[in-house]
Parts: sequence; structure tokens; C-alpha cells
Amino acid sequence: MLGIDPGLSRCGYGAVRATTEGPRAQAIGVIRTSPTDDLPIRLAELQLELRALMAELRPDVVAVERVFFQNNVRTAMSVGQASGLAMAEAVAAGCEVTQYSP
Repeated sequence: MLGIDPGLSRCGYGAVRATTEGPRAQAIGVIRTSPTDDLPIRLAELQLELRALMAELRPDVVAVERVFFQNNVRTAMSVGQASGLAMAEAVAAGCEVTQYSP
């Protein structure tokens, strides 16, 4: 299972794998994009990193944190875009996708 906390500047992730001894941490990290780059460049970088992550970890299930109300519209939009990329890449990789509330 791969969990994703979507964000455009920082997109966090953590993966666990089931073993005979119970769940074990497989990977944890943050995908970062530069705030000085144009939005399309940042989205493309995030998409490529998410695609590589799915290929490397090969999760069965991807859980993406649900976007909730934010006071800053710009932040809400970028988090929504990152969330959409994460879900689309997970589906393209053949994963079951679920969303959860923080």
C-alpha cells in the first residue's frame, strides 16, 4: 500500500508491504518541485516522479489524502492538481485507488 499526501511543492508518500511478520515500512519520502518553475513544468515533474514511484514500488492500493477546505485558493488549486495527478498515475499503474480524510 502506498499513501500519498498530495502537494505541488512537497508531495509526501509512505509505503508499507505485508509480510509474514506483519506490515513493514517499504519507502518514505517527499517529492519536491521548485516554486520558481512554471506550473506546467512542476506538474510534469511531479507526474514523472509519481510514475517512477508506482513502477518501483508496485503497490496494489494507493490511498490519497482527500483535499479539504483551505483558506488560500492558490494552495487549494495546486493541492487539487497534485491529488489528481496522483490518482491518475495510480489508476494507470493498475492500482486500486482510495481517498481518505485527514
